[in-house]
Amino acid sequence: MVATEKLNLFCVDGSDICAKAFEWYCSNLHRDGDTIGLVHVYQTPVVPVPLGAGDNMIYDAGLYDQLLQDAFKTSQHILAKYKSKCTDLNIKHEEFFQHMNDSVGHTICSIAHEKDAKNIIMGQRGLGVVRRTLLGSTSDYVVHHSHLPTIIIPHKE
Repeated sequence: MVATEKLNLFCVDGSDICAKAFEWYCSNLHRDGDTIGLVHVYQTPVVPVPLGAGDNMIYDAGLYDQLLQDAFKTSQHILAKYKSKCTDLNIKHEEFFQHMNDSVGHTICSIAHEKDAKNIIMGQRGLGVVRRTLLGSTSDYVVHHSHLPTIIIPHKE
């Protein structure tokens, strides 16, 4: 029986739980011939509040451009870290660096569908009950909307 190549989507961010989830993936799920799809969803920074009031409002476009560049560099750095790990471990990989469409969870699900992924692996960030209720949980969204096997590596205190 010949194993078929499959694409495992792995969601990357700058958290420690993501690094632990990557180690878990490499030790427990990855098989020779598999490809890991490194997914990083790029989020545009919040537009700064203009200075002043009424007709005297001043908008610092340079500040926003700097925030945008900083966010982009941070995102590229995060993705580069995992690309390097894959190269060091001789793991075939692809990168999916995408701007957030609707929400992070929706964007992950869209990438999984477009790329015909076989499953999704992600770390649980460990948001508290209040933050999860107010902000929503990306992992909950993906579990309920991806229609793919989804592995959530739990956050450990």
